[in-house]
Amino acid sequence: MAAETWRCELPTEEITSFVGGPLAFSINDDGKSAVVNSPMIMGFVKAPVEIDIKRNDEKVFRAAWYIKNIKNDKGFTIPTLRYSAVLQKATGRFDYYLRSPQAGDGRGAAGKCSRVKQ
Repeated sequence: MAAETWRCELPTEEITSFVGGPLAFSINDDGKSAVVNSPMIMGFVKAPVEIDIKRNDEKVFRAAWYIKNIKNDKGFTIPTLRYSAVLQKATGRFDYYLRSPQAGDGRGAAGKCSRVKQ
């Protein structure tokens, strides 16, 4: 399997939102390890986040990841933000979910992804 990079847009979400975009997924050539990056991730974590790939084949990419100890500008700390995403590779459809009781329980967003030429 060749390495893949996908860029995803979430048009209904603010870039500063916990589910804001754009996001980029970089999947290693083994197809079993990857990272996700976004302006929000860089703002809080300062580096791409490793993700747990649940499924990666020619049709679907499904992954989950979490970000720990997010501290906002008012000093409030959110212990964990848990994310999951499903990308339909043929159409580029992207569904993205956040679960965290401390951040309003759950939110979702949908968007479109395109594969970046390598």
